[in-house]
Amino acid sequence: MNYYVISPNIYNDGNNYADEMYSKGIAAVGWDVENKNGMLFKSIQIGDCIIVAKRTDWNWKYFYMGVVVGEEDNPSCGTLSKKLSHIIKFGNHCNLNFNLWSVNGSKQIQSPQRIDKNKGDNIIVIKQINTYFNMEQYKTLLTSNYNFILTGAPGTGKTYLSKQIAAQMILEKEYDERTASEEEKKKMKEQYEFVQFHPSFDYTDFVEGLRPYEDEKGNVGFKREDGIFMKFCRKALDAYNKAENKEETPKYVFVIDEINRGDISKIFGELFFSIDPGYRGEKGKVKTQYSNLWKTEKYGDSNSFYIPQNVYIIGTMNDIDRSVESMDFAMRRRFAFKEILAEDNMGMLKTNEKLLPHFDKIEKRMKNLNRAILTIQGLSTAYQIGPAYFLKLENYLESDGELGDGSWESLWDNHLNGLLFEYLRGLPDAEEDLEILRSAYMLADL
Repeated sequence: MNYYVISPNIYNDGNNYADEMYSKGIAAVGWDVENKNGMLFKSIQIGDCIIVAKRTDWNWKYFYMGVVVGEEDNPSCGTLSKKLSHIIKFGNHCNLNFNLWSVNGSKQIQSPQRIDKNKGDNIIVIKQINTYFNMEQYKTLLTSNYNFILTGAPGTGKTYLSKQIAAQMILEKEYDERTASEEEKKKMKEQYEFVQFHPSFDYTDFVEGLRPYEDEKGNVGFKREDGIFMKFCRKALDAYNKAENKEETPKYVFVIDEINRGDISKIFGELFFSIDPGYRGEKGKVKTQYSNLWKTEKYGDSNSFYIPQNVYIIGTMNDIDRSVESMDFAMRRRFAFKEILAEDNMGMLKTNEKLLPHFDKIEKRMKNLNRAILTIQGLSTAYQIGPAYFLKLENYLESDGELGDGSWESLWDNHLNGLLFEYLRGLPDAEEDLEILRSAYMLADL
């Protein structure tokens, strides 16, 4: 895929045609095919990406981007026009920053202009573009299904990704607590919740249960208390009821990390019915196990519980966990699934300033190791090693910040060897296969 930027000022008349092009699902220029700029636009291929943006006084304004699927034979806008799919409209929080300079040094750039994928800053930007495309797919999947699960190999950044998807739903932008405004932190605290399932987690933790308390006289008793999910749903329901326009109701996102490590039936109980995407809202009402103890407090104006229409659930799980079989088919049917491959989140490595100079070296070893894993009978992409493991290299940098032989050895000995040994346990030729994987990681075959 190649990447191009075009201006919304199609006819060079000072007007902005971005909305018109966006509404028609196209990208267009006013040049004819005999002009060098028209020839460049004509050369853009199916599968390439076009970003519609404006640059003035060295500042960027981004409108939308899409993937080329063909040409308009009779352009409805401009002289030359490309039809687009997977169109993403940028909000006010787009943080792309192309390192593009005009030939004559002016504040404007030529339209179209091809992005140099090998130019330092643009490598990061192209990663961001691909992240936008992926994130839009995740948001669409979550919005249409209400529940979905990120699956894949260990260390692929599923937990990190789940929070970023939640932030896109809530804030419509990436979220970094270190740089977030107080307003953004407040919204995330209100509309985002995270819990990790484990074997001891049950219905009373998740939905509701009896909890011990001590009164003023020191007497110990029990009272009904909301679990973490019911508390969250109460907040979401309150926001939904207060919203005048239900289409613009604040979105609430609940993340369940390691969803398959808990006893799903025991945790959800009668919520198996309510969690179904087809039963969001009051049509999914159920009587909970302790609803007879709802003396003074109701759920909204109801004596029954249901999951509000503005609540979305994201789960994460590793396909190869021993506990994965505990997630029965009834629950699986209620979730959409998206596999995150080991190479899908390579951008994680670029967020680490100390490892960024070594990105190419790390990527080379990771890809070589993962290719070797696929050659082992009985292993698949679910057993590949994700970039989160390679972030641990920061702990083994040499004093000058370089990655030496000892750095790679330490990562293998302390983190990768034990994991891969478990993968191979019980397989024939396990020791020989482990040595093959080690050689691939050490690039002995290159």
